[in-house]
Amino acid sequence: MTHQPAECGRAAFDSVVRLGITPTPDNFAIWYEYHSGLNPELRHLIDLLLRSPGQCDDQTMRAVHRRFFAHQRERQALREASERMQALLQEVGTAVGDAGQEARSFGAAVRETSGAFVAGTTPLPLLIQRLREEAQGMAERSDMLGQHLAGAAERIQTLERSLDDLRHDAATDGLTGLNNRRSFDTRLREAAGQAMNSGEPLTLVLIDIDHFKRVNDQWGHQTGDQVLRLVAATLNAGRRAEDFVARYGGEEFALILPATSAAAAAEIANRMRRGFEGRPIVARNSGTSIGSVTISAGGASYDPGERLSDWVERADKALYAAKQGGRNRVCMAGVAENPPRIASDRPAVTAA
Repeated sequence: MTHQPAECGRAAFDSVVRLGITPTPDNFAIWYEYHSGLNPELRHLIDLLLRSPGQCDDQTMRAVHRRFFAHQRERQALREASERMQALLQEVGTAVGDAGQEARSFGAAVRETSGAFVAGTTPLPLLIQRLREEAQGMAERSDMLGQHLAGAAERIQTLERSLDDLRHDAATDGLTGLNNRRSFDTRLREAAGQAMNSGEPLTLVLIDIDHFKRVNDQWGHQTGDQVLRLVAATLNAGRRAEDFVARYGGEEFALILPATSAAAAAEIANRMRRGFEGRPIVARNSGTSIGSVTISAGGASYDPGERLSDWVERADKALYAAKQGGRNRVCMAGVAENPPRIASDRPAVTAA
């Protein structure tokens, strides 16, 4: 049921305070939308979160805001850019039209002067002076048009850079700098289509940080964010040039591995997993060791023609099997598990 704006505002403020959420504009927007009842999908998600104590924290709220509000900002920015471009093109068109009119006026003056010269009605010095004045005025107006067009070109370049930045932001996770869920969905469709055309294998691997909630609860969300950035940077550094890595959501990441079988993907995922195990992490803000962080991974190769949702579900089930099997391991659908070997005496890694 939709409430009046003032009621929604009060209810949103009360919810933020009651749940101990940081009272940022983004968080207030989420709870205002929730209490307004205008977004059933958001309301359903929040209701699910409210049933589990401690789920409505700042990190979860950031994910909710990205899901329901980020695209609205992008659409608004695109509308504004489109309006600026239309105004700029109209301005340039007017300037060019004015220049055309000036050129026609100059041509008329030349014809008139020529006629006067032939008829002998006007002394030659006066005709020459008039032509000189008209030519000088035309040159000045042309120079003004050139300056106007140069300024318009610069403004168009600025607008293009703004749109490029917008597209980059829309495809990038703000916390880790990786590709975000939206760009992952796009790339997954593209990769599946390419695999069907080429006949080459394609494997999806989902990666989850083990016991990440414990990190947040014990060391705080700031340290949790540092761990997320560290894991993201390590995964990105360990991927091959043709691989695609994204933050899938929360503490979960995804790898799209083209031309890679499930067995080869298991080797890649295990190499990444071994890069974390046994390596103590030091919180940069306090210099305190928070222990080591491990990851679990599960994946599946794409069956040509398979629904993408079914493919992702098979990879997710493999990840669940890795978690259920003790964590810090890799499980691939249809591939025997490679048991993890715990490394030791690794150098400490500082969470960036």
